Amino acid sequence: MQQDFTSRYTARKDFSSPSSVPVKYKYGIPPAPNGSDAGDRPLCREDFVLPDHVKVALDKGTMFVFAEASDLKEVPLADSIKESGVIPPGYSIDFIISPERIISVLNQVGIKTIGQLPEETYHEMRATINNPSNLSIIPTSVYEIKCQLQAQTDRLVLVSGKKS
Repeated sequence: MQQDFTSRYTARKDFSSPSSVPVKYKYGIPPAPNGSDAGDRPLCREDFVLPDHVKVALDKGTMFVFAEASDLKEVPLADSIKESGVIPPGYSIDFIISPERIISVLNQVGIKTIGQLPEETYHEMRATINNPSNLSIIPTSVYEIKCQLQAQTDRLVLVSGKKS
């Protein structure tokens, strides 16, 4: 499903009905069910990852595969994968600049809720994270190692009190 620029930042009143009229919310995020402002809740991965990121990654037209024991090679995406719209088993979408890293850095400088981010900055960050040049289809084993290393680095930064 193709989305235009403005619909990426709108939310529907009723997520179960595709015919619902889009409603604009600040940051494109509806209020929490308890009525509290969405801007007061902690930042999370879903704030930065667009629902169509799989399609964006597939539209890029390439993926990384193991060429030899430990070498990755970028190859064209098979037409069958493009047509299916599904990432093949054993592969994951890697955000080169990951939403988790962005959240970690923002937390380190004291920005912990969506409402603390200027709205324009939020949309620019979200656009950068979901840009095709930031997405790659890679073997899940490589993705998991990257995530583990990133988590270790984030813990070390928190423990040492240093800001990167």
